[in-house]
Amino acid sequence: MIDPSRTIGPIPIPKRLWFSMNDRLYWADRHRRTRALRELGGWHARAAGLGGALLGPTAVTARISYPTNTRADPTNASPVIKALVDGAVDVGVWIDDDDKHVVNQSFVRGPKTGTPGIYAVRLDLTPWPPPEQVHP
Repeated sequence: MIDPSRTIGPIPIPKRLWFSMNDRLYWADRHRRTRALRELGGWHARAAGLGGALLGPTAVTARISYPTNTRADPTNASPVIKALVDGAVDVGVWIDDDDKHVVNQSFVRGPKTGTPGIYAVRLDLTPWPPPEQVHP
């Protein structure tokens, strides 16, 4: 069970901001989308009460929800997740998103949003190492 105090989102993302590793965007469009996603990530981290939390080592599971149940490759959403995590860093969830603070990232498919043109991402944050792996 994920501690709700360690969850950011779900963050609704309109299609006009969504892009994947497979998209070949003009650099200015990619920059505009990334900047907007970064702000969105910071805003939702603050709304979750995690602004200024300065968490220790954390594993991040990104649950990506698509508008439909068609086939998808959740790892292709990594540029979107990177921007959202950078936004969380901007508001102080971590000092940095380097390997000392965000030690693991995984991507899984979430339930469909059911709203045309709207994707959603939920970031589940788990302390690292997980409590069951800590040895006395």
